Amino acid sequence: MNNIDRLQELFKRFPGIGPKQAERFVYFLLRSGSVYKQDLAKTILSINNEVKLCESCGRFFLPSGESNYCKICADPTRDLDKLLIVEKEKDIDKIEASGAYSGMYYVAKGSISPLHDAKKHKQYLHTIKEKARKQDGLSELILAFSATFEGEYSARFIKEEFEKDEGLKTIKVSLLGRGLSTGLEIEYSDPETLKYALKNRF
Repeated sequence: MNNIDRLQELFKRFPGIGPKQAERFVYFLLRSGSVYKQDLAKTILSINNEVKLCESCGRFFLPSGESNYCKICADPTRDLDKLLIVEKEKDIDKIEASGAYSGMYYVAKGSISPLHDAKKHKQYLHTIKEKARKQDGLSELILAFSATFEGEYSARFIKEEFEKDEGLKTIKVSLLGRGLSTGLEIEYSDPETLKYALKNRF
């Protein structure tokens, strides 16, 4: 495989990028000047040194000091009795913009579906349960998943598994209320819709 084909394969790994789009990216770079390509490569390489993964919520953030926690998780005024689970980092930004939530977060790194094997289900559930157990004083787990098939399946699966667990069944598990259109991802929801969905969680 030559470097052009290799670069195209790397672009295809980006979310939502197919072969044709990946090909356009490659030819755009080929037509770009060397200064642009060097700046792009330098910026990509610098990400590992400048960005951290929050030890609490699991989101990427730009640290202002030596802290291993993002601004939200390091904020002493946040409500520790609530934990909101999202699929993607961008979902946190959307929910924060709504101003309807002041608790803690955890990024589940996607969702699951019935098509995944038992091992995938077990690993996915394990990380969420461990996060819930580590948060002192937790009384409510809010599942803020997208209104997609996978999102709704993931929410139901987690809720049912928490209710079965003797050590976690005292934690109230809430789902977002009506307001999110079917098929809509949290990332693309407007603040008012999210505010309504959070206020009317059940």
